[in-house]
Amino acid sequence: MKKSLKIRYTKKRLRSNLFLGLLWLTLGILGSIFSSQKFMIYSYSGLGILYLCGYFFENYYQYISIENDILILHKLKSKKIKLQDIQQIKNIKGDIILESETHKLKINPDLIKEESLKELKSLLEENTKPSTSI
Repeated sequence: MKKSLKIRYTKKRLRSNLFLGLLWLTLGILGSIFSSQKFMIYSYSGLGILYLCGYFFENYYQYISIENDILILHKLKSKKIKLQDIQQIKNIKGDIILESETHKLKINPDLIKEESLKELKSLLEENTKPSTSI
């Protein structure tokens, strides 16, 4: 199966990262205008830039992408697992854990948009062995 699919973050997560990034950056800019404490200026601005970078990274790559039967969990260091290699799917404490012989991937469903979560579950059910269940 040659299918391309993106499992998206919730809008709440993306918006909160954007809001926090803009808030911290604004505080850093205002601090540079009204304050002489360099530490606070650089701290607030740096924190704002980190949140904004996180927002742009997550908005561009999203949480999970599936291309050519490979599931990719996007983080700073992405994790990959082939769909046909998945031997076991566990549901522990609300997290979905995918296991193969060599890899283990932990997916937090709370970060996934509801429609995308349904797509992910149906895709996993289609592409895994009958002994596994979600």
